[in-house]
Amino acid sequence: MATINIDEVDGPIQFHLQTVVREESLEEGETLTDVAVYRSNLYVGTSLGNVLHYFRFDDSPVYILISRISVSSNQKPVVKILVLELVERALILCGSVASVYTLPELSPCKLGKLKDIRTIELLSYKEGLQNSSNASQKAFVVGYNKVRIIQIGRDSIKLIKDVNYNDAIDGLSCSATSATAYSNLVVVSNKSNYDLIDLKETRMISLFKYKATDDSSIAPHCASFTSESGREEFLLTIHADPSTSIAMFVNSDGDVTRGTLSWVGLGYPQSLATQWPYVFTVMENSELVVSSLQSIEHKAQVKLEGLRLIQSARSLQCKDDIASSFLTTVDISTGHTTHCELSTHSKVLAVTSNELSIIHKTDQLSLLGTQFQDLMKQAELNTSDMKALSESIREHSSAVTGSSELFLSHLLALIYIILKDREKSIEILLKTKNDTLLIDPQFMIYIYKAKASEGYTIFQKLKEVIDGVDRGSLDEQIFKDYLLQAHRYYITLDYSMLTDSSKNNCSIIREMIYTAVLTTSDEAIKFAKGEDMTGWTQFKKANSTIIDSVRQGTNYWARIEFLKLLAYQEQDILAKQEYAVELCKYSMMVLKGEIADPAFKEEDREVLLDTFLESLQTSFYDEKLYAKNLLQFLDIDMKRGVSFLRSQKGGKFKATHKHILEEISTKYDDKNDEIYQLKAEFAESSLRDDIAEVSNIEDLSTLSETLVELVSMLSSRNSDADIMNFQVLRQTYQIENNLETLDWPKLTWLDYLSANIRRSECPEYIELYLKAAELLIVEFQWLQNKEEKEKVLTLLGAEQYEYLRWIVTGTEMITRLLSVGDFSNAEFYAKYDKLPLQSRPYYFEDFKARATENPNDSDSIKANLTSILDHYLQFVLDKNGSYSIIQMFLQRYGEPYFDANYIIRKLPESFPVSYLQEYLQQELLRRVVISRHVTSTKALARFEVKATSALIQSLDSGG
Repeated sequence: MATINIDEVDGPIQFHLQTVVREESLEEGETLTDVAVYRSNLYVGTSLGNVLHYFRFDDSPVYILISRISVSSNQKPVVKILVLELVERALILCGSVASVYTLPELSPCKLGKLKDIRTIELLSYKEGLQNSSNASQKAFVVGYNKVRIIQIGRDSIKLIKDVNYNDAIDGLSCSATSATAYSNLVVVSNKSNYDLIDLKETRMISLFKYKATDDSSIAPHCASFTSESGREEFLLTIHADPSTSIAMFVNSDGDVTRGTLSWVGLGYPQSLATQWPYVFTVMENSELVVSSLQSIEHKAQVKLEGLRLIQSARSLQCKDDIASSFLTTVDISTGHTTHCELSTHSKVLAVTSNELSIIHKTDQLSLLGTQFQDLMKQAELNTSDMKALSESIREHSSAVTGSSELFLSHLLALIYIILKDREKSIEILLKTKNDTLLIDPQFMIYIYKAKASEGYTIFQKLKEVIDGVDRGSLDEQIFKDYLLQAHRYYITLDYSMLTDSSKNNCSIIREMIYTAVLTTSDEAIKFAKGEDMTGWTQFKKANSTIIDSVRQGTNYWARIEFLKLLAYQEQDILAKQEYAVELCKYSMMVLKGEIADPAFKEEDREVLLDTFLESLQTSFYDEKLYAKNLLQFLDIDMKRGVSFLRSQKGGKFKATHKHILEEISTKYDDKNDEIYQLKAEFAESSLRDDIAEVSNIEDLSTLSETLVELVSMLSSRNSDADIMNFQVLRQTYQIENNLETLDWPKLTWLDYLSANIRRSECPEYIELYLKAAELLIVEFQWLQNKEEKEKVLTLLGAEQYEYLRWIVTGTEMITRLLSVGDFSNAEFYAKYDKLPLQSRPYYFEDFKARATENPNDSDSIKANLTSILDHYLQFVLDKNGSYSIIQMFLQRYGEPYFDANYIIRKLPESFPVSYLQEYLQQELLRRVVISRHVTSTKALARFEVKATSALIQSLDSGG
């Protein structure tokens, strides 16, 4: 592909010779002679009288040969193909004979032939004054001795006018300028001269000779063009001498319009064509010369063998290979290319023996792209030239759209990156169109990291340049700044309105930020909890890649935080647990000092411990994994671990917690108090659940276990302060609750403790004591279970637990209770052979009535109460106590357990009868009632058959 470069004041211009068709089916010696264009049809005549009919489909940039038509029976060359668009006909001149054909298929028309013709040309007409309804079109025919005006219709040819003109060779119509529609002026040439003929007036104006000899090989060349003023001018070639030729310029009046164009030392033009502001000529020595019609000087020349130029009446459109090549994209992952077809057009055609080309002005995009390629090939970067190029690109990019705009934007961004211009780089990279970034973020990733996600395509020409760049020489800060700003752009958009492509892009940006920008855990965590907070939930696609990347580095603190984020948002329970297991693993390693991260400070330890426990609580579903990690945590921080266990008493892994507590209770002797307490709390929780589910306490399955745990914890509480304070309470109870005080009923020992627990110096100890007592009463006195008896007695071996041991053994209970002043419980035990619970029990509120079920028989109760009465009498006699003690006792138990005779004989002779008055009155009343009952029974027997009135009378008389 030939390239013609022209340096102009306002910048370089380039023309390309681009092949349109290359015909391989020509016969030997057959060459291309003439070309005509009609809509998407291309007609190419040959030297053997054939016309090749090509067609270009709308979705194809290529002309396809669809027919080969012979238009000359004796293989005369096709000299001219004249398209008559208005009547859809074509005049084809072969040799000196012209025939009419239909368009577009080139079927012959039976209109006769035109003979003895040198050439044929359209008679120019005023645009808009002719239309297809006229059904005719005019042409002028240059014969050997005449110039004829003919009118061609769809089905007719009509001679309009003949003008004599001897030895005619060629001709060209001037443009129509009046309302008459058709032009009246033609420029013609004969074997030596150029002339101007006025067809209307039938007169000729001689212009000048084009050769001074009779050399028939020197042919006249006439070309028209429209100048900058809008007027039509004609370029007429003149042979000066064997090595030199010139061109004169005239208008339709025959006046010279501009200077003389000279071809010195190049011979005479063999063919020419114009495209303002240039004229293209092929000289005798095969030089293609491009000259300016403005400055009348040569701009460029290139040697091209066998080339002949044709001035087409209509532009020939075809694919622009160079511009299209710049817009070709390639898939990074597969290497598959996608071509973008850009078209170009020109009226300057060039033919060789078997090839048709156009000479077209190079698209500005191609020029800029090529200039960039050339600059990048230089050994050293020419910064000034590259900056100048960037300005040209900026200027031109505002005038294009679509793929061209996209390419230039990418090119400009790449140039700024190469120039290390941070501000302008990011400005272009963040440019948007239709609320979307014009440049895909993966373009930057490929520039800096030579990678892209599957399916990403890049302009192939730019990829070739990028692959040759030393990536290490690029300014990494541009890449980092861009990623952060692009992230801000996407995060601020309405997520619901984003396309899948935009969502994917933001995910890729997030991935690159975490892997290429944020180098420390501090930076990564700050970003994750700040600007990227929504990124972890909205743009999840990159999350797995981010965590995989972090796994490969040493930013362990960031790894833990990211695992926490992933576990928090994960819905699948197995995946959630996997994240949690990994989180706990690295947390433990950091806490133990097995791995280090400079970002992890000592003050972060508390946070990490909390994170570990939170993960255990929310993200573990496998009991074994849960237990394993919890035990590891207890190794690190027993206190916090125990607190966690305490908070999980009602959790889903209750059985696991109990097992762990059993395991660690023997392992950590120095922390037994805390562990015992927690074990007891778990046991309590289980017991409460158990109590809520049963209606009979005999059905409880956790009572014994809870009892042992509470007693174990109580026995482990052996601080001197607790023991001393407890002993003080016991002594105070015996003082405040002795028989010298007359208030009754007296507080039981357990109720006394319960009433004073908040005022004591050891509230936790007392609470534990009371809980143990409650469970002991139910286990050993109410239910009389014996399995754990020996174990419990062993645990309660200390002196301060004497009262609790009595509950367990149940022997000599009344004597023992009286000895410690627990008189109310002694009296209760006398009646029911078991102790009651304290007034406000911790567990068995709903079962308190159980204590009064199944009382002793009367004899046992009497015997028990007698021992208590003896104790009270002894106190009265020995301590000179108040007789009221006996008085109140008899009021409570005198009836029905003791009769007056027994009491009177038992009391000392000195006992004042006045203290017995109430009791004796009750006794006498009881006896009267009994007597009346007996009398009534006898009366009923006597009056069994008498009337009711007699019975009433008898009762009233007392008999």
